[in-house]
Amino acid sequence: FSEVYKSHCELGKDMLVRSGVEEKVIQIVYQHHEYQDGSGFPNGITKSHIYPLAQVVGLADYIVSQSLITNKNIHESIIACIGNSKKVRLIYHKDIMSSLTKLVDS
Repeated sequence: FSEVYKSHCELGKDMLVRSGVEEKVIQIVYQHHEYQDGSGFPNGITKSHIYPLAQVVGLADYIVSQSLITNKNIHESIIACIGNSKKVRLIYHKDIMSSLTKLVDS
């Protein structure tokens, strides 16, 4: 990822802090690209250090971006995300992936 792209988490956080948004929302925005294995950004934090809802938003962001990149609809992108579970399970919490799988199966 480019440094400009990586900076959007910090920029979003700064805007929300100046706007007086509550801390939980700020952390969701700031950490939505952090991954379980520490390979994310902006801080490369791992597992329990990541705000839980940031992982949900991060997964949603991943699915939408994959949909745009591959020209698939959202449902197809969700199926592909689940099918790519080895990679995706390394970066997103297993409970979030399990919930996504149950949602698709229902």
